[in-house]
Amino acid sequence: MAGESFINRINPTYCSCLITYVDVLGFAELIEKSRKDPTLVPKIASLLSAIKVAASSGGQIHRDADGKAIDIFSAFNFSDLTIRTTQIPTGNQVSKIVQWEIFYLAELQLNLLIDGYPIRGSMCVGDLYARESEGIVFGPSLVKAHVLESSYAIFPRIVIDRDLAATIKREGVIPTWRDYINRGEDGVHYLDYLFGSSVTAFETGVPGTADPRRIIRAHRDFIKEVIEDDIDRKSERTKQKYIWLAQYHNNVIKRLLDRLKDKAAGIDEFGIPESLLEF
Repeated sequence: MAGESFINRINPTYCSCLITYVDVLGFAELIEKSRKDPTLVPKIASLLSAIKVAASSGGQIHRDADGKAIDIFSAFNFSDLTIRTTQIPTGNQVSKIVQWEIFYLAELQLNLLIDGYPIRGSMCVGDLYARESEGIVFGPSLVKAHVLESSYAIFPRIVIDRDLAATIKREGVIPTWRDYINRGEDGVHYLDYLFGSSVTAFETGVPGTADPRRIIRAHRDFIKEVIEDDIDRKSERTKQKYIWLAQYHNNVIKRLLDRLKDKAAGIDEFGIPESLLEF
């Protein structure tokens, strides 16, 4: 209708969504370096493109009562910030949607760190308006995800909203949720990406899957390299993040040995020496 407000014609509505909000640690420093070293620009572009492609895959496929596939997944990207959203269809248990998300994100976080790019982020459920075709996303859950990430992630971890963690426990759909969700000394739940992925790899032993020993060693090597090469030039805030990451790595090895015993025998040699953490 002529004269009708454009905004009124859009008529957006919220839906219940699972939202995961992640960004790359040290990205501001990388951008600053690129001002003096233009060869970094294509590398940054390739990194962001790879993250967007990875975050844009692995979406949920839901089927309606007639068996028709419905796409309930969207992904958005701005600079190093990536937002993954999965609509929760009416009548579906939240934990069924979360189950795929934690498995997929654990692998994504692990692979990115091994490639040299630790991430942090948050996961929650709530009202959201998300239209990937329009490039528009907003809502209370996005605000909540931002607050969780900026105030509680702090370290290289994806924090999980307390209410969402309680829902997962209550619904009890995920039999292995304790392998993929941990609670830090600060009381914050987070994605236990290295432990969960390693337990799954050790226990399944499916031919062709990633070798857990190689993955643990590669995880160790990245952390050691950063500490040995230039940790003294990092800010105190960054140092604390790598101390946390190194301690997390060593703690995962201890828990794997306690849990798997002979299956994981010898992985303690992939630990990070405590002497390296005296900075």
